[in-house]
Amino acid sequence: MMQGRLSLRAQIVGVTGLAMLCLQVTTVVLLLDERYFTSQIQQVDDALYQFTNVVVILEETPDFLHDSVIKANTDNQQIFSLNASPVLTAADDSGWSAAFEESYFDSLERTDFSTSAPIISVEKVSENSERKSEKVWSQDVIAIEAQISQGDYLYAQFAQPPVSINLQWRLLGLLFVGLLSVAGLLLLMTIALTRPLNQLTQAARAFGLGQKAIFIKETGSADIRQAAAAFNQMQDKLVEALENQKHTLAAIGHDLRTPLTSLRVRVETLPDSPKREKIVAKMDELAAMLEAILKFAKLQSDPAALSKQPARLTSLLSALCNDYQSSEKECSLKVNNEPPEVSIDSLNMRRALGNIIDNGLFFGSKVMVTLDNIGSHARVTIEDNGPGVPPEKLAQLTRPFFRAEISRNFSSGGIGMGLALAKQIIELHDGEISFHNHENGFHVKVLLPIQ
Repeated sequence: MMQGRLSLRAQIVGVTGLAMLCLQVTTVVLLLDERYFTSQIQQVDDALYQFTNVVVILEETPDFLHDSVIKANTDNQQIFSLNASPVLTAADDSGWSAAFEESYFDSLERTDFSTSAPIISVEKVSENSERKSEKVWSQDVIAIEAQISQGDYLYAQFAQPPVSINLQWRLLGLLFVGLLSVAGLLLLMTIALTRPLNQLTQAARAFGLGQKAIFIKETGSADIRQAAAAFNQMQDKLVEALENQKHTLAAIGHDLRTPLTSLRVRVETLPDSPKREKIVAKMDELAAMLEAILKFAKLQSDPAALSKQPARLTSLLSALCNDYQSSEKECSLKVNNEPPEVSIDSLNMRRALGNIIDNGLFFGSKVMVTLDNIGSHARVTIEDNGPGVPPEKLAQLTRPFFRAEISRNFSSGGIGMGLALAKQIIELHDGEISFHNHENGFHVKVLLPIQ
């Protein structure tokens, strides 16, 4: 669902930006992890060097000076102690003992002293603070222990300085700048790629609304150039076809109206008789059919013929309902919330809404017209008390020449062009029309955008 609401530009920038973000974050995490690992190796190596020096000093000094040696090498960053029993066990080994064992014994090779293999532990003090007798640090510590030749266990604890956050901030800054740069380049690239598509969309929309054909520049990538060329070719063909249709309809209208008028004049000279009345009625039916077809075709071939002006629907609907006051049918208007002005061709909109009202009064005895303001649209609801329309036929009501009444008799429901023409006019005003059955009849909803 979301993908359908996003533009191509947003999708390209979003997907590529997300991929770059994941890549950059992964890179930063790996760099920081590698830096921490390298830093810890260096710190363990330094701690082991200090530990070896103290071992050598202890081996070279008498036992009564051992406490002095321990105190002399204990400060804010390291603690030494001699214990009769071990503080660390094999379970405390952090895996560094085996890695640094060779380095440790290499340091003692130059002396005649020897110790047991060291146990190296890297941990937070808070995890095992009961064995840290003299000082507790907040950062990680390195603990080393080995048994010296006299039998005692030399235990040492070294504070690990926290890893500097400067690098983290620099990497995050680099990540941010990199993402901005990539997003900017992607945005510029997608603007260049999608500009022809936007122009194509606008031209297609304008042409669909009956505006003058717009030639699309054939620029951009090969695919877009081909699409623009195909659109221009299609547009030229449609314009040519519409022009031919317009001229053909004008010719047909003239050629049909002339003989109909001539026949009507001749029929009027005949004496009154039932046969004459039938001929006149049939000619009126043909004239009405011809007029409806020509109006429908004219709007279809030349939508720009509409002359839209700001108007209030209240006045238009009131005038429509007043036209039926002298008839036996009832048409009433109810305004719930009067909308502002709408931009309409009043003559054609009157024809469209009049066709709907005529349809309702033909199948029912009364029509209620309701006008509402629903935000950005004016809503006109036309309800009748007729029998309604079978649900399976609702979608066909606006099809030219379709009639829900199957007799095909002009006197029993027209020629089936009224609702088709109404739908065409309403949609040319960027409006919508829908049909619904209800308990007491049938109603039509028309939505028109407010100016």
